[in-house]
Amino acid sequence: TLAGCDCTTTCTTLCSHLTQYGSHYHTSKLVQVMGDTDTHRPVVECNDNCACDPSRCGNRVVQAGPGNNLQVGEVGSKGWGVRAGVDMSVGEFVCEYAGEVIGEEVAKARAARQGMGEGNYIMVLREYAGDKLVQKTIVDPTVIGNIGRYVNHSCDPNLVMVPVRVSTMVPHLALFVCKEVRQGQELCFDYADRDQKNVGKSPALAADENKGVVISQPKRTPCLCRSYNCSGFLPFDPFLL
Repeated sequence: TLAGCDCTTTCTTLCSHLTQYGSHYHTSKLVQVMGDTDTHRPVVECNDNCACDPSRCGNRVVQAGPGNNLQVGEVGSKGWGVRAGVDMSVGEFVCEYAGEVIGEEVAKARAARQGMGEGNYIMVLREYAGDKLVQKTIVDPTVIGNIGRYVNHSCDPNLVMVPVRVSTMVPHLALFVCKEVRQGQELCFDYADRDQKNVGKSPALAADENKGVVISQPKRTPCLCRSYNCSGFLPFDPFLL
């Protein structure tokens, strides 16, 4: 369990959380996505152990949950997807990729039981300190999940996934806007997170950062994002074999 701060109402620059981890939000927007802060510092929000007022604290964004401006519906040949109900600006929190946190062996067993053509929702998030892997978090929203499971992949995404911690060291897989989004536009993130210029080396998703995406696996699924830099296939993590 992460320790709480002793702020009385709202958190200021003297807050123990902000002093230790840095100030990550400005008007509820993640500043590291906007390129305005040290991208290697972990994002830690205030929690139930804090004395600050949740309704006034600016360091409580992801834990508040997604807004009511997301629309789930069919998006052409991709099937289901999520669209923005309003214009959204860079740094805005969209939703969490929530699900059951599982171990490596369970993840591999579940992936092995999936048949050809079945959707694979298992997400592997890797966090690095320099070149050293320091934590691996595996989330499966297949049975227990939220709206995040409907967010599709794109090789040219408008969302980025950032690990955000609240009460424990197990991170929430939070999706933030990394490009301006217009109302009605589909929201997507790169399942492999190959372009990390905005968020440093955390996280690395769905493919080993240094090895890229394996393209010789028999279960590769064609990518339907139609972006200018489309790789042709959805990212595949050899870890799940």
